[in-house]
Amino acid sequence: MIVINKYNDFYKRDVIKLGKVLHDNYNADFNFLDKIDYVYCALVNNAVIGFIHFQILSDHVDLIDIVIDKNYQRHGIGTLLMQKMINYCNKDIFLEVSVNNNGALNFYKQFDFSKVGIRHNYYSDADAIVMRRCYYE
Repeated sequence: MIVINKYNDFYKRDVIKLGKVLHDNYNADFNFLDKIDYVYCALVNNAVIGFIHFQILSDHVDLIDIVIDKNYQRHGIGTLLMQKMINYCNKDIFLEVSVNNNGALNFYKQFDFSKVGIRHNYYSDADAIVMRRCYYE
């Protein structure tokens, strides 16, 4: 059974391990946890199999990271985490994603994200597409 819990330091080692998929020096130092930084973890038997990190700012939300263990991808865990963030936030949500990451682009489109810009050379090997999901009251 998959459980979605708010991040705490008990999960830090697992989150760092998953975060290293994003970059080698991922550290999970959420300096403003519960002030602007919010992190939710997907758990199976108390082991973190995925997490989402977002920041709630004054006029919008930035999706910072969403990572799912490769053994659990395409099992609806990313969807559960995205729905948790969307339901928590009453603002437009922005993110950046590599132009080469077709799986992520298609995933975000399922949640009504659309392209609003390009950040050239954002990643070491690619441009980033800036996407936005509008909040409708």
